Amino acid sequence: MSSSVLAGNTFHPGYLEVLLTGESSGQLWNLAAWDPQSGSTLTTYKGASSAPRTFTALADTMLVSAQANKPLLNVWMANRHEQQPQKITTPGPLNALTAIPSGQFLIGGAGDKIYVWQTSTGRIHRVLASHYQAITCLATTSDGSHFVSAGRDGNVLVWSLLTVVSSRRLPGQPRDQGSAPLPRHAWSDHKLAVTDLHVTVHGIRARVFTASLDRTAKVYCLLSGHLLLDVSFATPLSSVTVDAGEVNVFLGSTVGDIHTYSLLDPPRDLKVTEEVRKDTTFKGHTGAVTQLSVSLDGVSLASGSDDESVRIWDIQSRQTVKVIGHKGKLTLTRFVAPIKGMLEPDLFRPNLILSTLQKTSLESDKVEFFTRERFEPLKIEAKGAPRSSNDLSDHVANGSDGAQGEASTDDVEKLKRINQELYQFALKQLVN
Repeated sequence: MSSSVLAGNTFHPGYLEVLLTGESSGQLWNLAAWDPQSGSTLTTYKGASSAPRTFTALADTMLVSAQANKPLLNVWMANRHEQQPQKITTPGPLNALTAIPSGQFLIGGAGDKIYVWQTSTGRIHRVLASHYQAITCLATTSDGSHFVSAGRDGNVLVWSLLTVVSSRRLPGQPRDQGSAPLPRHAWSDHKLAVTDLHVTVHGIRARVFTASLDRTAKVYCLLSGHLLLDVSFATPLSSVTVDAGEVNVFLGSTVGDIHTYSLLDPPRDLKVTEEVRKDTTFKGHTGAVTQLSVSLDGVSLASGSDDESVRIWDIQSRQTVKVIGHKGKLTLTRFVAPIKGMLEPDLFRPNLILSTLQKTSLESDKVEFFTRERFEPLKIEAKGAPRSSNDLSDHVANGSDGAQGEASTDDVEKLKRINQELYQFALKQLVN
């Protein structure tokens, strides 16, 4: 989980934050918003159930999640209990789903592939296949410039969104990279599946926290790509979160314990083994702790478990303050600042749309910068010139074929100028 705040939202005056939960059965509702102080239900969202690691908010307009084992999305307007009547399908069942804070791009993981959609058009901008096994979680930076993917293969990849959605090489990219984007960073330090990741809120300067079944938790610098800390535990880890002040790290385990360590007094070594101590362990769950979230004030910790319960803890005393029972395994447990329309439907004002999502990337729909090969009417292609070259001067320098005749210098300069103008226009459109 990258943030405890719904990106781009307007706060509800009565509640600074609510606890949003979801469970696998879907018997009573799909998602529910709770008052974390009293444990009472504030509102619910109905229809099917949500797969773990797939809940996301589209700005301050929609709540979206993926159905478990089905190629379908659950979509709610923030002010409505029922789902949108139009069903939105995906290329396959999604294992992970997230959106950038502005809501303009939706990023989903189906199998070992990552799909990047533009929400307003539903168009696939890119399909990435850089993981060797299924995607387990996705998260974006707070500024929406990058996103992070993790998988069962143990790899954690950092992607530049601009590079991913651009169909041609951008200025500054290596010439031998071609049109296929490469991750900004590729971390392969985990030996087993990565079960959860958390990205802090400092944009490109964020830190990335990971948890894995290999019993280790790692901390990376997103800007430099360096591994900052590697902590080993006695049991496999199933979830991770960090408080808003980035002081305490919390890790859920597959046996039900929650471990914590402080970043104010980190170990001097890069790799360290954390001893299981009473003063750093939260005990109470009887099943794997798969969901963790810290309140905005850093006082409370919420945990969701396979034992079908949510526990709210007082962090300082490590005591359970409240237990909220559910009908199935928890798929979502998160403190969020509520969208205004979530609790006061009459004040809801939508500001974006979610179109039907493409299932395949159509070649004819790709955004391309205009290059030499696009100017077919003039046909000034040289004999023997490499067709894959993107440099117009490479083609015209060797002359033209006999059928067309030799292009004049004025024509060449005109084409260069037009080509440059089109390139700048397309680049401006992508950046904006």
